[in-house]
Amino acid sequence: MAIGNLDYKPAKLSIEVTNPVEESYRMHACAKESWTVDFIEAIQPGAVFWDVGANTGPYTLIAAHRNLTTIAIEPGFNNYAALCRNLAMNNLLDRCVTLCLALGAQSGFAWLDYSDMRQGAASHKLGETRKQHFHRQLIPVWAWDELEQRLPLPADRPQFAKIDVDGNELAVLKGAPGLLANPLLQGLIVEMHADTEAEITALLGQAGLRLAARFDERNGQSIGDIAYGRFERGS
Repeated sequence: MAIGNLDYKPAKLSIEVTNPVEESYRMHACAKESWTVDFIEAIQPGAVFWDVGANTGPYTLIAAHRNLTTIAIEPGFNNYAALCRNLAMNNLLDRCVTLCLALGAQSGFAWLDYSDMRQGAASHKLGETRKQHFHRQLIPVWAWDELEQRLPLPADRPQFAKIDVDGNELAVLKGAPGLLANPLLQGLIVEMHADTEAEITALLGQAGLRLAARFDERNGQSIGDIAYGRFERGS
């Protein structure tokens, strides 16, 4: 196993690199989603940051390094193990709550169909049967509101979230009407697919979170049928 450095210029953050997926996407996460890094860097230290769909933790590492109270959620067992090791390797494990589960519209259990068993892989499907899959795993799913109420989080600090769960973002948001309406939730950055973008934007708008910026290109090239929306609490 090799150890590389995350492409985060303000600090040296080490990350496991065990295969081409991690080398191409996780180790170069800052170049891949510079808008996500900008979003995290704009959050004041001490605030709460939810990394929903943390994978092996590149953005979790940045948030924890910046002294944010970080909750990292990753349902894939291989990615979750690497997430914890990456945090420990950087002496940041005690700054995070790491949870091996998924968020959804309601609490219960659902099948996670893996697209690829390699560490760092993504595009797994939750609650949706794949025609072809490597393995399936029954995993716990929590409604975000219920989970947020059970965690020992600071009661008076602003909250922010990054949600990137490969198509299940709308379900995550539907499980959080209370949190979305809470003025302490100040901003989110959400991956939006073409078939859910309008509904996500409307749902967040009804909760007082307006679309402040939309990102659909990388290095001048379209990133396909997805876009990343940055939402902010309206005045």
